[in-house]
Amino acid sequence: MSKYETLSAEDRQLIRKLSQFKYINALPAILIGAAFILTFGIIFFIGFDDILHEDSSTWLFFCAFISIGGGCCIWGMLKRRKVIRLFEEIIQRDEKVVLRGVLRSVEVVNSRLLRYHTSAGSREVYIPLALAEGFMAYSYERRLESIDTFVQQQVALHIVTIQPGIDVLLRADYENTTYRETVALITEEERQQFISRFWSDLSIVGIILGVVCVLFLIFSGGHAGVLLILGGIILLLVLLIAGFYVMPTMLALKKADAKKVIITEISETLVAWAQNGKSATRHSWYRLGSGQTRHHFDGFRTGDVIRIELIGKNWQRLLDIQKVK
Repeated sequence: MSKYETLSAEDRQLIRKLSQFKYINALPAILIGAAFILTFGIIFFIGFDDILHEDSSTWLFFCAFISIGGGCCIWGMLKRRKVIRLFEEIIQRDEKVVLRGVLRSVEVVNSRLLRYHTSAGSREVYIPLALAEGFMAYSYERRLESIDTFVQQQVALHIVTIQPGIDVLLRADYENTTYRETVALITEEERQQFISRFWSDLSIVGIILGVVCVLFLIFSGGHAGVLLILGGIILLLVLLIAGFYVMPTMLALKKADAKKVIITEISETLVAWAQNGKSATRHSWYRLGSGQTRHHFDGFRTGDVIRIELIGKNWQRLLDIQKVK
């Protein structure tokens, strides 16, 4: 059975995150255009006196590249505006389809879609997946590999249409799935334990990179230049890890007075690929008892009960995760 329902606050939040990811695709065009205008503008300004006495072909050259830059900027801004308008219209429409029935099976279709077979019919949907919580995190265009899920169980699929032919699954609620949320105070002892663990993790990364450095040094014949280069790379990597993961978490931990504790059963395990430049890495996403997917790290399976601890603004920073049973 399927029927139309209004969007929840969580649905609207997810749709806005999807729009952020889509219109960020317009940024390269804007940045490239701005770079063209800035580069040739500076060259034109610095060499104005010389360019002034050049023939018309030089003027045309500069005008052409500045025009290309302006065109890229305009195209990117128009694309961004179009995406924002599209997703705002979806939110204003305030409508989703909820398909309820007993789940028979789920399969991956064309590496992009999931086809859910239920007692109420079948539906092909895109799945929004995020590598991290927050801005620009979600995408429903990741390459899917496999899915493991509960079957012969009542499920409610919450689906929104982005465009004709693009149905996105906002959430999948499985009946009788464990899910509990509580807020607990962080004791000073817990705080110090987590801080010590973060520093320990960072030191382990440093040691591993140091070993790699020594191996490269041995194979390079002990050249001092190679050592300096590798040492600089290792220092940079450690600083990047500390700056983007360890330090923000530690700062959030020092400020936090409480943490959100989630005890949940995993109803789906989805393996997909995340593009990072020209390379792609495989990750696992888990659908929790709340009906939404989360990505933390690999190692869990469908049916596992896990404990998640979150801190920070809107509980977006992961503090700890472990299997309960």
